[in-house]
Amino acid sequence: MYSKSDMGKSQRLAEYLKSMIFSGAYPPGSRIPSIMELCQQYDFSYGAVQRGVESLQKEGLLIRSGRRIVVANNRMMPRGRTRIAVVLPEPELGVWPWSQWMGPGLFSMALLGIQEAALQRNCWLSLLHVDREDESISTMTELRERMDGMIVFNEFEHLNRDVIGPMPTVGVLMSGNYRDVSLLDIDAHFAARQAADYFENRGIRTVGIYTDARQTYLTRADAFRIEWYRRTGTMAKIVLRPDRRILPEPEFTPGTGLFFTSDTVTYLYAESYTAKHPGRSLYQDFPLVSMDGKRLIVEHYGIFPTIAVDWREIGYAALEECLALITRPGRPCRAIHFPGQLVES
Repeated sequence: MYSKSDMGKSQRLAEYLKSMIFSGAYPPGSRIPSIMELCQQYDFSYGAVQRGVESLQKEGLLIRSGRRIVVANNRMMPRGRTRIAVVLPEPELGVWPWSQWMGPGLFSMALLGIQEAALQRNCWLSLLHVDREDESISTMTELRERMDGMIVFNEFEHLNRDVIGPMPTVGVLMSGNYRDVSLLDIDAHFAARQAADYFENRGIRTVGIYTDARQTYLTRADAFRIEWYRRTGTMAKIVLRPDRRILPEPEFTPGTGLFFTSDTVTYLYAESYTAKHPGRSLYQDFPLVSMDGKRLIVEHYGIFPTIAVDWREIGYAALEECLALITRPGRPCRAIHFPGQLVES
């Protein structure tokens, strides 16, 4: 489990850059952003960024070429015989700044686990960004011709056998139909029980659920709603955020618990709440529980109860599952659920 004590800013930045290097986003010989550029992108101090970059220089992954910092031609790069594509969504302009979308977070932690497993298993990785609105048929057809397997992240719930063909595929942070794709995510039902315990122990009888419209998060919302109804006989109201450009304006009722299906949703509502109530905090004014543990990785998200998993471990497991599908043709796909842990402080 990640904590602020064992993952300082320098280490988080170093691990993020390392995941980008090993995944192929920064190929050998390419320039990474300068220290000042990294400071601006992630709002880290110069010293924190410098220490993170220097740690990768000591590992031999980065070298200085004049004023430029470039990726070394390192023998440890995953370039084995088995070829696996890691597919991520293209960032949406106007929705997430690039630094927030691909900065230190769940994806970068999972990517780090993927590249570590790839090194051990001698796999070749290729990082690709695909338009989430595109059905991606042309992209997936091309992948089938030159890759042995594929790991995709949570924006591609629409993938089906017609799109991916017979390619062994693993989905990270995805739920739904897993006849065609093995899926890895936090255990929604186990998390729902922990959240319900949290609210019951505080005498809360009414809870609102706040979620994005994507299937992964709706699954988490439904799991909690069912668990809460089973315990209390009351149906929790779901406040749906149908589009990432729109944040509904709910009326938070005193004494009501708040269940958020992701730390990002929690952070956005908390920012909006403070803007409307200067000097007050959603975290302090309401009992709430969030999911996924991103606030343990991203410094500015704040401190609130979150049900967290080790996304580095999930990334490691994703590559192992992909290899199992590649080496054992006909092996059925499966859903792999990781039990989270409620972290309050």
